[in-house]
Amino acid sequence: MIIGTNEHLETALEQYREHQNDSTVLSVMNAITICLAAGEEWLVPIDLIGDGMNETDFPEERLLEKLPGMVKKEVVSSSGKTCLYAFTSLEKVRMAGTEPFLTVRYPATDLLREFTQAASGKALVLNPSSDAFPFFPQDAVKLLSAMAEVPRAAVLKFSRISIEPKAVIDVRKILDDWNSGWSDNGKEPEQWNYLCCPIMADGRILLLFESCDKIYGSKAHMLHVDHTIMRYRVLEYRIGEDGPEELNRYRFTLQDGNASTVILYDGILKASVKTTNSRKETILPMIPTNDDGQFKIYENVRRIVSRSDGSIAVGYYGNLCDEARLPLMVFDGEGNAIGKYGDDHALFCADITLDSKEQIWFHLFPSGEILCLSSDLRQVEKHRVALQGFCGFALSDDTSKLFLDFGEDGFGSVKYVLIRNQNGDYVDPVRFDFPPKNSDVGECSSVNFPCSTMKSWVCIQADSKLYLYDINDI
Repeated sequence: MIIGTNEHLETALEQYREHQNDSTVLSVMNAITICLAAGEEWLVPIDLIGDGMNETDFPEERLLEKLPGMVKKEVVSSSGKTCLYAFTSLEKVRMAGTEPFLTVRYPATDLLREFTQAASGKALVLNPSSDAFPFFPQDAVKLLSAMAEVPRAAVLKFSRISIEPKAVIDVRKILDDWNSGWSDNGKEPEQWNYLCCPIMADGRILLLFESCDKIYGSKAHMLHVDHTIMRYRVLEYRIGEDGPEELNRYRFTLQDGNASTVILYDGILKASVKTTNSRKETILPMIPTNDDGQFKIYENVRRIVSRSDGSIAVGYYGNLCDEARLPLMVFDGEGNAIGKYGDDHALFCADITLDSKEQIWFHLFPSGEILCLSSDLRQVEKHRVALQGFCGFALSDDTSKLFLDFGEDGFGSVKYVLIRNQNGDYVDPVRFDFPPKNSDVGECSSVNFPCSTMKSWVCIQADSKLYLYDINDI
């Protein structure tokens, strides 16, 4: 759902109430025009027509043509004049007074078009208050005429997209239960930390947690860490109609090594592991344990995506134009390199994802493109993107919509959705709006990690919760 232009109008109305001058009046009129061009809806208070009455018993300007049998409600302004009115949001309806009344969503363009037929002295008021902004039928005519001249860029500037998450997983609650819910024979409770939530090609979500134990030794009466024991827990979820459903739990341990992500294929849980003081990573089966099934994927790994056939695509930070340093490599389930892509001008692979057909899409930095590997991993299709510098992306099933993530570790997050034009390029970026909201300022809370993506799925971490979206819902 597109939102945002009504909020821009609300801001303009607030400025008008504080400073009633020609500048704020013009700002309100411009904001109304943008709302009309965006196809916004307003909330119109209505009364049901009582028994024994019909539409002919009411002035024409009070009728809603698309809602036969209902009429616009009226309010008396502070100056004693009777005005028609409407609201830009449910919040503004609640602020209007303690007496409840019925409202319906109604296209703003239709409302103004009908209002142009009202008597010249009749006023329409948005979000009525003691110093409300009234406009008249002649103003409505000008606004409707100006609507056709509003450039699309002006509408997109104030627009945002909002959809409901498919599921919300409370990571903080999971950690609180583990960290403080029990102790073992008087020992301190284990301290678990959340790492990441890789999404598998079939839509399953894996939550990876770790806990660290240190084994100390002494030399010359000085304590030092001889070994680290990293313990890992993995929760496997499937998103159903009723929200997240936990399918399985896994656990494994590494000595003097760290796992950066996990992969689940055909009942085998694998981890991408780095040993202490090394940048080289190895895909290592953890459940069941099978050292013979391991293979190396080089070093400087940035992103790993697994496919339904067991193969993986790996994006790297480095790009030194040899097979071990290309920005993108594809390995089969046995660790054989079956595909690769190099670019003399790329510094690293910013992100990888799959489309609904499990073709590999990736973005190289710096560039203004996303690339798609053909099914045989030999040809590359390029698509230009109107925004640059993103670190994550996802695609709708028909590839008509592109989700971009500009989140970085510890530096907040901004997301956009673009549409694919007839040339195959992605244009017209619109901000993607997501919860939770800060009730005081109405802004999204900080998001401290890049989101996880797979096909049309997007998992955003915010306020210790994971919000899972499907871009197909836009």
